[in-house]
Amino acid sequence: MQTPKALRLLWIAFFAEVGFAFLCLVFSGWIGALLVLVILLGLLGGLGFIVRSTGIWSQNSRPPQVPNWPGQGPGPQPGPGPGPVAGWPGGNYNPAPRNRQGIGWNMNTIGNVSFNLGSYPERTEQVNLMIPLDEKTGSFVLNLTSGGVKLRGQEGLKEVRIVATKRVWANDEMEARILLDRLRLTHTFENGVLKVEAGDPEQGLVIGRAPRMDLDIELPPALAADLTSNYGEILTTNYNGDLVAKTNLGAIAVESYNSGRNITLNTTSGKLSLQGVAAGLVKARSGAGMIELSGVGAEDLDLDSTAASIRARSINCGRYAANAVTGSLELYDATVEGDLTMKAGAGRIHSERVTAGSLHLEATTGSVFYRGGVPKAPSEVVSRVGSVNLVFAPGTGFNLEASSNLGTVDTVLPVTGLKYQNRNSFEGQVAGGGVPVRASSQVGSIRVTLG
Repeated sequence: MQTPKALRLLWIAFFAEVGFAFLCLVFSGWIGALLVLVILLGLLGGLGFIVRSTGIWSQNSRPPQVPNWPGQGPGPQPGPGPGPVAGWPGGNYNPAPRNRQGIGWNMNTIGNVSFNLGSYPERTEQVNLMIPLDEKTGSFVLNLTSGGVKLRGQEGLKEVRIVATKRVWANDEMEARILLDRLRLTHTFENGVLKVEAGDPEQGLVIGRAPRMDLDIELPPALAADLTSNYGEILTTNYNGDLVAKTNLGAIAVESYNSGRNITLNTTSGKLSLQGVAAGLVKARSGAGMIELSGVGAEDLDLDSTAASIRARSINCGRYAANAVTGSLELYDATVEGDLTMKAGAGRIHSERVTAGSLHLEATTGSVFYRGGVPKAPSEVVSRVGSVNLVFAPGTGFNLEASSNLGTVDTVLPVTGLKYQNRNSFEGQVAGGGVPVRASSQVGSIRVTLG
């Protein structure tokens, strides 16, 4: 008797985990690697118990019985194997080709977590929806369970147009039909707000290929929009209304936005990008994904990343604030009328060709580099562990105070008034003096020059 596929896979996982933990123990010489091995074996044993007790991923498991189909009797449809079922709606449904059965683990559930790890073929179905708008409708709210959103502004429209493409991956046509029917597109009006619900709200977390609904939306460009996709990317183009976009897993991109309205973007894991944007207040938050800006003008830019870098180029704004817990901060070709604040926990700060009203640059672990104009207001540049390199444009005086606890202070400047200088510190007037600029490092060198 052949070994069941799930059991074979468990044996493969067992030897892979044991080998990995053994290598950790050999190369690190750390007894903690042995603890990792014990934990992994415990997790593997727990997984084996679940598989054995629930029957998940067994070769004989089948999808649950289906409800009555139009024109059919109760129970599952008769027939020798998977295939189209009489009474299914025609039109845009796109069944998979025959004789393309997948290989792997299909949709099975543990609590609110489902698994679809097979290489099953894709089935699609398209739904079109046009929603007329009246003068009282001021905003559009979308809640999408899983899938991507492409939103475009279209001048002259008096309705919202949605083309929804359902996508599922299933082992047979009957199971695909069940999954497709669970993906729904509904809308309601409430107090001047058009609310659209899309997807399967009871889907939960799917490991592998999840059923999804991809939306292509056209709407009036000035209509305010609040877009949420739990698992999927969001793209807006030629749209100018107040925008709020959120996703747990997926990228968010805003292109060709030209108005004084506000933009708020938030993703747990995914890249955030803004290109060709003119806006009022821009707030962008990313958990684990880069934030990238190019050709952006705004009254206020507020950028925050937990575990990724922030890179901006060709920026013109009133205030610029960028914070990264783990990741580098980069800024190029920027004009900031007010305060320029950049804070990096574990990462470097690099800025070139910058003009700012004031500077507040701080890196906990990493170097700080600034090349640009002398700030117009009191400023401070700090690196706890790392070097500080400031290259100011000549022609404007300032008062410099620089010190390093463990590192040298090097200045190549036209000093006009020296108060104090030694290997680890400098205090004096540069080019006749002006606004105070303070540079410090606990562990690292400091260099200040003109160029």
